[in-house]
Amino acid sequence: MGGAWPTSSASAGQPPDADLDAVAGLASAGLVARTGAGTAAARTITGTANRVTVTNGDGVAGSPTLTLPDTAVTPGSYTNVSATVAAS
Repeated sequence: MGGAWPTSSASAGQPPDADLDAVAGLASAGLVARTGAGTAAARTITGTANRVTVTNGDGVAGSPTLTLPDTAVTPGSYTNVSATVAAS
């Protein structure tokens, strides 16, 4: 197959799409979130001090990793804690 490359995405087989254009227009690295019709943003997972540790939060060097740091539990030091336990 020879000849020139198509000059539009429609002639290349992929019809124009605002969501794809939004992703293509991102200038920074990171995880991608669709923020609305035809809009996208790069996101980074972040942790909270002494509660959740995040490694590679933007996913650039591999999958993000979330860990809970080892901490001593002191009675009465946690407030507003709730948990849901699935019946099995």
